[in-house]
Amino acid sequence: MKCKRKRSLFILVALISLLGFTIAVKASSDDSSYVVKNFKVVDVPYDDGTGLQLSWNPLPKEKRIIEYRVYRGVTPDSLFLLGTIPINVKTGVAGDSVYYTDKDLNVLVDISAPGRLKKEKQQGAKSPLYGDVPRDVKVLNSIFSKYSFLSIIPKKDFYYRTTKTNAPDKADSTTYAGLKMRQVTLLASLNPNTKYYYTVVALDERRAFHKHAPVQSGIPVENAPEPVPKFSSVYVKDTNKMQFEWELPLFKGDLAQYQIYAVPASSQAAFDDFRLHPIPQTQSPGLPIAAGQIDIASSDSYNMAIVDMNGRSLNPDTIDQLRFAIGIMDYAGNEVLSSLVAPKVILSSQLPPRPTFLVKDKPNDKGEILTLTWNKPVVYVNQTNFISADRKKLMVNYMENVNSEFKIKKLAFDFYKINDTKPFKTHHEYYQDNKIIVTLPKDYNPELGLNVRIRITSVPAVSDKYVFTQNLVFNKQTKSMIPDKLMSDGKDVNEFSYVIYKKLRNSQSYTLSKKLNGNQNSFDDNIRFEKDIYKPVAYMDKKTNQVLVNSDIDITYDKKAKAVVQTSIYANEAKKLMAKQKKSLDDKLIQLRAQIPQVNDPQQLAQLQDQINKTTARLEMFNNPILKQSLTFTGDRSRMHFVSANRESNKRQASYRMIVSNGEGIFTESDITKDKDDETVYYTPVGNWFDKSKIPMLIASIVFGLLVAFMIRKAKLGHDLFIRPIAGIQEIDNAIGRATEMGKPILYCPGLGGLSDVATIASLGILGQVAKKTAEYDTKLIVPCYDFIMMPVAQEIVREAHYEAGRPDSYDKNNVFYLTNVQFAYVAGVNGIMIRENCATNFYMGMFYAEALLMTETGNTIGSIQIAGTDAVTQIPFFITTCDYTLIGEELYAASAYLVKEPMMLGTLKAQDYFKFLILFFVILGTVLTTSHITFLINVFPEK
Repeated sequence: MKCKRKRSLFILVALISLLGFTIAVKASSDDSSYVVKNFKVVDVPYDDGTGLQLSWNPLPKEKRIIEYRVYRGVTPDSLFLLGTIPINVKTGVAGDSVYYTDKDLNVLVDISAPGRLKKEKQQGAKSPLYGDVPRDVKVLNSIFSKYSFLSIIPKKDFYYRTTKTNAPDKADSTTYAGLKMRQVTLLASLNPNTKYYYTVVALDERRAFHKHAPVQSGIPVENAPEPVPKFSSVYVKDTNKMQFEWELPLFKGDLAQYQIYAVPASSQAAFDDFRLHPIPQTQSPGLPIAAGQIDIASSDSYNMAIVDMNGRSLNPDTIDQLRFAIGIMDYAGNEVLSSLVAPKVILSSQLPPRPTFLVKDKPNDKGEILTLTWNKPVVYVNQTNFISADRKKLMVNYMENVNSEFKIKKLAFDFYKINDTKPFKTHHEYYQDNKIIVTLPKDYNPELGLNVRIRITSVPAVSDKYVFTQNLVFNKQTKSMIPDKLMSDGKDVNEFSYVIYKKLRNSQSYTLSKKLNGNQNSFDDNIRFEKDIYKPVAYMDKKTNQVLVNSDIDITYDKKAKAVVQTSIYANEAKKLMAKQKKSLDDKLIQLRAQIPQVNDPQQLAQLQDQINKTTARLEMFNNPILKQSLTFTGDRSRMHFVSANRESNKRQASYRMIVSNGEGIFTESDITKDKDDETVYYTPVGNWFDKSKIPMLIASIVFGLLVAFMIRKAKLGHDLFIRPIAGIQEIDNAIGRATEMGKPILYCPGLGGLSDVATIASLGILGQVAKKTAEYDTKLIVPCYDFIMMPVAQEIVREAHYEAGRPDSYDKNNVFYLTNVQFAYVAGVNGIMIRENCATNFYMGMFYAEALLMTETGNTIGSIQIAGTDAVTQIPFFITTCDYTLIGEELYAASAYLVKEPMMLGTLKAQDYFKFLILFFVILGTVLTTSHITFLINVFPEK
């Protein structure tokens, strides 16, 4: 009766505690001090109307906030999770404000999204907060008009697993590809001039959701572009050419074109007024003279002959009377002008040489990389450190940039005192390990600095005059020598940078790919295999519960039409589409030709003829052999096999251009590589079946395999294979015998690893032999397991050992049991077993961590013999100091073979020993040869 009262009292106390905790959580949630203050939503400046910026004051770190959650919606009563900002709970937020920018395409729905609409956690019925946007077409359809959607579709799904669907809008006769929500990831961006609602919620370290900030709204607006940060103009006098260069603005997605203006210097005040207070140009006669117009194409440099807006050359003698500016125009027609700059006058000899480069497929890869190479090897000092107290020994770290066209045989570093002509030290590097140690003269003050001269011996050979020099300037603050400019032939190597532009075959223009320093001489361009298809979303079809996208796909590039050829993924629709497009172009061509007799103006006639030529070229596109062959297929699946093969090959072809520039208008462009038909050359990466750099590994594997086979056969024939005695293994019998004599049990601890750990597997092999001996001696064996998956395996091993020993009656599966998978709770349990059972012998075999010392010290206090084995480097010292015997590292792996004497295991172990001798031989031989400046052997082996 008394026991029942105690139980009832305990339940009552627990319920009261739980109620109090719930009230406390609720109170903290209702606490307005957890609501972020000064929450604002503002438009992102200079963008294309797809961005809003959120800001708020962070809560103090005493609130223990771990995360801020941002929610967005198109109505104030339905806000979905947009993103999270994790916070370090210990330090909080360092600044006065937290910012979150909602711009560009962000993931709205993916496969991890819920299937239906769900409230956010810990929210009441009136809360406007929801979790992720669900994979529900009905919900998505309600917000479809408020966003711009882009779908990411796995390639195979788009090719073969779509549904041919008509548009929900009957006025739309287009055939679309329908996909289930599980087949797509939807990205969404904001629409200009559309109202969106936001709020922020703070989460504390108890994962409690506090009250959200007052809902704020924002409307993204299409802004005028950002002015060009830097604009330079250069006049090349002897070629009568202008060169312009500028830095790209931060937001480039909405830019339509650049326009460069030439303005008389006398009109600068009027131009500045026009720039700051723009008005239509028709109202400002005599102001900017259009010097040229450039398509956007991600360019940041341009050169042109000096002409006015009527195509007449300007007078070179009056260039100094002109000023130049650049205008950036977006697709909405907004134009922003830079300030005027005076041209810098140079000669063509001051321009860098025209760059030339090679494009090759990178060897030994899976076919995703093209390598561009140019120039000779570059070697330079990048860091130094004094490694002696008297600052007479200097560690010099250097870098070498070598492309695949060269191989460095030797480097020579000449070290000079400042203003000396004879080096005090010459260091030859036959093996380039990127560091050298230099001993400074005893009478030299290192604060004066040093001069380094670097010479290169390579294959193919470089000129003796190809030398790099660098000053090492002493820095009083860091107490080290800082490398100065890298000079070669009296010029700063990094004065000019290399800008690489890339154009894929199915794209219209060259786009910026990479900007590299002047000391670089190679670039690996990654041309990935296509995995996903990106398609704008046309409809959210509630009737079929599908996302509808356009079914057209590009198949190839037509050289004659200079356009990408498109077709539908559906065979019947492709034929209809081609017939429709062809008829439209035929009608257009008839109309254009009918206009020729009516046009008298030569300029208009030229424009009309240009339109006729373009239309004729597009008609030629329908004679493309690949397109025509694709239309012969009747089945959609077989047709898409053919289309995908041609399409993916076409999309992975690239052409390159290079510009060498100083960033201030002094630059030279490379030629576009052309073939004999004057067509642009495109390069395609090729996949390799075999990585030739791994040949030494293949040879080593074959040698090791032959050694293993030979040693196993030798063991099976009865040869006595000598294995080095291991004290810990030899003492296992004695340790078991001692426990038997004392009548006390044996504890076997297999460690904290699972069956995926090699050390645990080795431990189980030893367990079988220990269990067999204990069964023979009828000694109790206790095996506490950390991993519940390993427990039945250990039970089976111990059971089999008892059967082999002929003592199945002595097996008790309760002696092999699961203890816990909590590290220090496991330690407490094992220590308790040791003390209660008064174990005579303890085995620790397997993977161990910080618990190792706690267990072995407990074993010492009760006087147990302890044998340990592990490959955990951090725990071996503790085992050595607290145990009687320790198997170190691979001795644990060898223990099973040592105990069992099974030919397969013995042969493998012996083969490993011989292979180690072979490795050691090559290490010693490589060291000796390298010391003698013979480096061929170490270069044979791969670095990784």
